[in-house]
Amino acid sequence: MSIWSQILFNLAVIINLIVAFFYPFDTDGPAPDPRTHLSGLIWAVMLLSAAVAITLPKPSGIRTLVMTVILRLICSAGPQ
Repeated sequence: MSIWSQILFNLAVIINLIVAFFYPFDTDGPAPDPRTHLSGLIWAVMLLSAAVAITLPKPSGIRTLVMTVILRLICSAGPQ
């Protein structure tokens, strides 16, 4: 796989995650806010991936850190 195909694949995954988390699903009752449930998990994964990226700088650890930082910013500010 070339570098551009890896970049495009990672961007496609990120866009699909944004759509999956913030798509306005219609429900009969009040829907739980996904940001409150995922906030702790995203913080834990972000801190863990930061520790791995600092101690063992590998592309997969850095990629995980970048993706969790992007998800954290989306959950904080919204997808707009």
